[in-house]
Amino acid sequence: EIVMRMVRQHRLAPLLHWSLPQRYPGENIPEEVTAELAESFRNSSLRSLILQRELVQMHTVLDKANIPYAALKGAYLAFHAYPHAALRPMRDLDILVPREMALDAHQILIDAGYWRPKQYRGDIHACLEVDKHFPPLRSPSGKVDIEMHFRLFNPARDGQEKPDLSDNPGLWQRLIHRPIANKPLPYLSPTDLLLHLMIHAAYDHRFNNGPLLMSDLAYLIDSHDIDWPLLRQLAHGGDWSRGCLLSLQMTERYYELPRIDFADSDS
Repeated sequence: EIVMRMVRQHRLAPLLHWSLPQRYPGENIPEEVTAELAESFRNSSLRSLILQRELVQMHTVLDKANIPYAALKGAYLAFHAYPHAALRPMRDLDILVPREMALDAHQILIDAGYWRPKQYRGDIHACLEVDKHFPPLRSPSGKVDIEMHFRLFNPARDGQEKPDLSDNPGLWQRLIHRPIANKPLPYLSPTDLLLHLMIHAAYDHRFNNGPLLMSDLAYLIDSHDIDWPLLRQLAHGGDWSRGCLLSLQMTERYYELPRIDFADSDS
């Protein structure tokens, strides 16, 4: 029960359902545990279908309005990095839009039937100055929240503006497209996504967002070619090398990975 409490807290039940038979075949696991894990996997599978539909619908709205964007984190990992979409549960859908187009993009979704739940307060114009995303918008179906980012990382709290990775034209030039329901959707490149995941965990959350980070990194690195020289360059330029190195070393501690070529003399 202690283990299962942690599993529920960190949304790891589908991954445990998938990996237990492979890592511990024949293990005598209590029937109530296997039943709960199987039910969680089933629910996550159904949820992933809903998220795919909502992602495509949102893409259609923004694409028609010529708003460039990139789907972030779980929206890529679940469908293009993990061996099954159910293994990467998602609470909402995160997207990134250019900061200068963020207000227009927000209004376009409102006009298309997306709406702001009452519990999410705050002036969206003020958000542009002090935050990295707007308050969530609920999809017309009411089943999924959309978190629209205009920065990838939290802005400095001392009022000093600092460069954000999203300000780098190279990030937008490196976008890739992968299909969801036969529609090519835009995502960060695997290298930029890897950097975003590590900085989000190490610096924005001080690793209090749980161990899902390690499976995210492991499956992304294992299934994609990472541009390690570019990753080192970007991490060093933003003074993020130590947090990235720690994230990678924690992941190597628990997962068998291809050679990670990150550490250098500056780390």
